Amino acid sequence: MNKLIKINEFHSNGLIKTKGITKNGKRFGKWFTWHLNGQKSKEINYYDGNPVGEWKMWRENGKLHRTGAFDSNGEKAGVWTWYQPDGEIIKRNSL
Repeated sequence: MNKLIKINEFHSNGLIKTKGITKNGKRFGKWFTWHLNGQKSKEINYYDGNPVGEWKMWRENGKLHRTGAFDSNGEKAGVWTWYQPDGEIIKRNSL
């Protein structure tokens, strides 16, 4: 049986903090998190509780902080990029 549960968590100020779905108790599909100020913090896909595919993380100012990807086993893969607070690229790594 596939039991899907929507997850919505909120910051103390009432703004959304986390949104996603669990399937049989494990994270599944696209998950989002937000900073206390309402700016998006993270976006990542999950399959059977493991991160898969593209991953993005933003700073509180809305600029990208890090990007990367995970393979089908939940391991870091591909190109990972780090950004300065102004959005300029600091570092790139290929895994």
